[in-house]
Amino acid sequence: MKDERRERILDGLIQNRSQLLRVLQSQDDLQFSMSALTWLLEEWDPDKEYTELELRKLRCFEASMVISFMRPFTKSRNGTTLSKKSIGIKLNENDKLLFQKVDSVRNDFIAHSDEEKMDFRIRAFELDDPKNLFVPKTFYEYSLHFNYEELRSLESLSGSLLTAVISTVWDLSQRHPKQMEFIKKPNR
Repeated sequence: MKDERRERILDGLIQNRSQLLRVLQSQDDLQFSMSALTWLLEEWDPDKEYTELELRKLRCFEASMVISFMRPFTKSRNGTTLSKKSIGIKLNENDKLLFQKVDSVRNDFIAHSDEEKMDFRIRAFELDDPKNLFVPKTFYEYSLHFNYEELRSLESLSGSLLTAVISTVWDLSQRHPKQMEFIKKPNR
């Protein structure tokens, strides 16, 4: 029965071009996310103090990781998302919580700047100048959204998702080799 269900899912992906394209693009999205995560883990020492500039660099890796990780599962302009069912994966409770946190960080901090999540202070410094000029300086709170253990768990989750996507593409290629041979270019 399991094989028949999987075959129906694969056939459905072939018949729904948008879903098929989403699965195929998800390989690159998840690989990109894993690269950003790898670089973040290589650069970051949770016990070290960092300058604002160094933290900004780490946040760039984190932002790239989050956006790329969530891209397959975020509704696209044409309304498609990658369903975990279509790639044959079911998350355990810990992975579900981590997935939800990544989605929340994406929505609340990285993809959007929600006012209630903003964290900074601004100060106007008076210049020693006869014209009474003030120079504004904004101080942003730079910290990572994930701790070291969460990043390591995310590394494992990303690997599982990517493996499931690659396995699905493999299965599609075995079941529908002719339909899996095409070129996709961007619409201009």
